[in-house]
Amino acid sequence: MLALITVTVACSGSRDNSQRETHTTVQNGRQQYLNGDYTSALNTLQSVLPDTAFMDTDDYINTYYYIGNIHFAYGDFVSAARHYEKAYSRAVSAHREKAEIRMLINLALSACHTGSRDKALYYGRLLADMKAEDRDSQRYFIILLKGYVGLMFDNPSQGVADMMKTIQFVDSAGMEQRLKLSPASALCEHYENIGRLDSALSYLAVYDSLAELHNLSNLVVDTRRAYMRLYTKAGDMENALKYQEEYFHLQDSLMNPAGYMSIRSSFQQEQQRESEERIASLLLTVTTQQVLIVTIVIALLAIGGFIFIRDKYLKANRQLFRRNREIVQLEQSTRPETAIPAQPVTIPETESSEPVTAADMELYKRILSYMDSGHPYCNPDFSLSVLAGAVESNTKYVSQAINEFSGGNFRNFLNGYRVREARRRLIDVAAYGHLTIQSVAESVGFTSASAFNAAFKKFTGMTPSLYQRMARQEDKE
Repeated sequence: MLALITVTVACSGSRDNSQRETHTTVQNGRQQYLNGDYTSALNTLQSVLPDTAFMDTDDYINTYYYIGNIHFAYGDFVSAARHYEKAYSRAVSAHREKAEIRMLINLALSACHTGSRDKALYYGRLLADMKAEDRDSQRYFIILLKGYVGLMFDNPSQGVADMMKTIQFVDSAGMEQRLKLSPASALCEHYENIGRLDSALSYLAVYDSLAELHNLSNLVVDTRRAYMRLYTKAGDMENALKYQEEYFHLQDSLMNPAGYMSIRSSFQQEQQRESEERIASLLLTVTTQQVLIVTIVIALLAIGGFIFIRDKYLKANRQLFRRNREIVQLEQSTRPETAIPAQPVTIPETESSEPVTAADMELYKRILSYMDSGHPYCNPDFSLSVLAGAVESNTKYVSQAINEFSGGNFRNFLNGYRVREARRRLIDVAAYGHLTIQSVAESVGFTSASAFNAAFKKFTGMTPSLYQRMARQEDKE
């Protein structure tokens, strides 16, 4: 018994030491985040993830919260949501009310940015159902979320009213002025989108002053980018160039997007360096002129053949990519109620055993209308039964209508919508160019990378990685 007690005490002491070390690391990561050094903060905070089993509750919540925030700042909303979910689960089990509220609103906003209205509303209901002691914070976030949902999905005018109400609520409830950052930013973006540049600049000034006052580096970068866009649209090139210079400086020094995406590029650079060193070493070992001439001739022939084949390959891929891009542009200019899902390069002909009726056509129209209302298919749990319930029918009739009018089965039909959205996101380099293929696949509902790759190639004739690479090249040109 004495030995057992001794061992227990020793293990407890070791665990305490580990918790203290982890706490120090988490605090260092938090400080790096607050200082705007996101890449260092990400490295620091990720280093403690293997120790989460013995981590203090607050350290656990903060670790996943700040990692989620970093992914959110770089626009990787799917990764952000995964980390917020972990923080939220621990906050609920540990009864950390403030953290619970904070995670719910962040989860809801992540859902908004990935086009998942249903998820956003779900998290909003969880927030509204909380028996929170801090009623002001709860009320603030409920109004804020209503504003975001209105602006991003179905009712912009109501969204504007709710965002203004959020700003007024901050003053009437005596809350921190920094809470005006989100509604001011959202109103600025909304007014920019509808061409009311004066209103956009007015709210941007509020957003900018609060971001600088509270030393929020990522938001300061965002304000400079917004000023650059707005002044460019207003034709004020002097101010546009001024803010462009500030934006690029801050983007490189504070956000460091290259650091965030450095693993893959570093590997490629290392491979290229090693290849160049091998070539240099090979050339140095050539001792005779004859061997050198033969080597050069062979190399030139190989390079010429490679260039010829590569050019044909690139030309064919570029034509295929541009065809897909034209399809994306056509889909975006088509009214939602008349839009049809993307079709694969080759569609097998199907024969129906039952005659087509007016009821079938009406059901199929309802199916298309629902599929084009808020990207429901981006939910990985979307199924034939979910679709049947949404259009108030049953799975047999829904499946029959899809088979008759789409030229394929439900899986083919669903994948067509998901690939269409993935194709649109991959071509939107400004908004999604920093995301990995895996992140894009998950954001549109695919749970398997191999399934996404197969479906994407079937519908577009290209792999998603090649499509993304060509989209980036076209964007640079």
